[in-house]
Amino acid sequence: MPQTIKLLAVRYSLVAVVALIPGPSLMAQNHKQSESELRIVPRVLGTKQPEPTRSQNDSVRLDDAGNLVVEGARRRGGEAITIAITRRVHVRPIVNSSVLSGPGGFTYEYKVRNAPNAKQWIQIFWLDAFGPVSSARAPEYWRVYNIERSKPPLERVFFGRDALDSDSTRRLVPGASQDGFVVQSQARPGLVRFFFVGHKPLPGEAGYIPDEAVLESPEIEMSDWLRQEVNKYLSMETNAVVITGIGPKYSPSVPAVQALRNELLEAVRNPAFQSDRDAINALLHAELDRTGLQSGIQNLLARATGIRAELYSALVRHY
Repeated sequence: MPQTIKLLAVRYSLVAVVALIPGPSLMAQNHKQSESELRIVPRVLGTKQPEPTRSQNDSVRLDDAGNLVVEGARRRGGEAITIAITRRVHVRPIVNSSVLSGPGGFTYEYKVRNAPNAKQWIQIFWLDAFGPVSSARAPEYWRVYNIERSKPPLERVFFGRDALDSDSTRRLVPGASQDGFVVQSQARPGLVRFFFVGHKPLPGEAGYIPDEAVLESPEIEMSDWLRQEVNKYLSMETNAVVITGIGPKYSPSVPAVQALRNELLEAVRNPAFQSDRDAINALLHAELDRTGLQSGIQNLLARATGIRAELYSALVRHY
């Protein structure tokens, strides 16, 4: 079974039969301290579980800051309480990518920045590649925790801090940046998703708030529906900031024209490409071959910046 990363307040599930019990933060662990704690949850195959019943006062919502507000829980004595949980979404990631081609395929190099207006430092991030990913590497004080290959063609590459919480060296605090994150793959580039998770102080650390510990307290009662909804908001994907970047996407066997058109279609649906929508739609409606499409993309590149420039450059150079 692939190694699974521990996070204090992020709930995981693996292939619907294994759930990760929250453990100490991965930043407080070194290589010998980063083993996952797993709880096996038996399931009867072919038996549909009954839907949990929502109680009248049950409510789960996000406040204006993106944190979780849970209503409907009660203390053992019957007193209704409201639970407020700080989520791990208070990072502001920016990813700059470059793509190099060679005899072994493509090398994707990333520089990650946490914008100055972030409230948390980046503890872990991953990208969803459409692989296969042949290898990955991280800079000092970081490491590749796992390449999850259980859901082909998706391959999820995890990068995380490899230092004690007391060591702030190369930590992606607000305003900091770090390069040296590398993924290698035979797959050609396209738009992929990056997920970033912020750090929450551990017990004993400055700023620690036992908000999530309340959920596991034997003194607190809540309906199965309420607990299930809370876990959804604290799951791996939903308790992260998601941005678009460039990563491995298309097998060399995919025709270039098909890949180019697919990427333009995806760009049209992405808010970051709003200023180019009319020009992209014009390219898509024209009956163009690879040369014609790349000529149109080259025109888009001439006035593009940020993720737009990175995508157009990759499509011109590597198709």
